[in-house]
Amino acid sequence: MNESLTAITDFLIVLESSFFCYLIFSTTPKTPNIYLWAFFFLFIALGAFLGSLYHGFSWDNMPLIWKGVNFTLVIAFTLLPLALYSFKEPYLPFWCYYIAVGVLCLALWTVFLGSSQFLHLLIYEVFSLGLCLMLAYHLFSLGFKQLSILFFIGFVVSAIAALLQIFKVRLGSLGHNDVFHIVEMVALLFFFLAWKFTYK
Repeated sequence: MNESLTAITDFLIVLESSFFCYLIFSTTPKTPNIYLWAFFFLFIALGAFLGSLYHGFSWDNMPLIWKGVNFTLVIAFTLLPLALYSFKEPYLPFWCYYIAVGVLCLALWTVFLGSSQFLHLLIYEVFSLGLCLMLAYHLFSLGFKQLSILFFIGFVVSAIAALLQIFKVRLGSLGHNDVFHIVEMVALLFFFLAWKFTYK
C-alpha cells in the first residue's frame, strides 16, 4: 500500500456518507429533496472510495482513477446547491437542472481535458460552496434558521479542512490528507444534520 492511513480515512468517509445516504433514502415519501440529498452523499462516498483505491494501492491507470475522484466530487457539489434549494421549492424548476447540466459539462472539460487543479478548486469548491452559502442565507431569511445555521457550521468546518490540506498541516502520524479527511467528516455530519432537522 502506498498511503495506508490515507486510504483508511478515505474509507471512513465512504462508510459515513453511505450511512447518511441510506438514512435519507429510507425516508418516505420519495421527493426530489430526498433524491438530491441522497445522491449528494452517494457521490461523496463514491469519490472517497476511488480515493481509497488511489491512495491505498498501485495501479497502472492512477491518473484515470484520480480524475474519477475529482469528477464524482464535482457531481456531488453540483447536487448540493440543488439539494439546498429544494427546501424552498420541493419540485425544482427546469432552469435549475439546465444550470446543473452546464456545470457538469464544465466539470467534464476541467477534469478530463487536463485543466489545472487550481481551476478545479476555484470553480467547483469555492463557487459551489459559495453559492450554497448564499442559498443558506436566503433560506435563513425565509425562516429555515436551523437548516441555515447547521449548514453554515458545516461550511466553516469544510473551509477549515480545505485550509489544513492546502497548508499541509500534519497532526502527529496523520498526514495533511488524513487531517483533511477527518475534519471533512465533521463537516459532512453537519450537512446531514441540516437535512435531518429540516426535512418534513
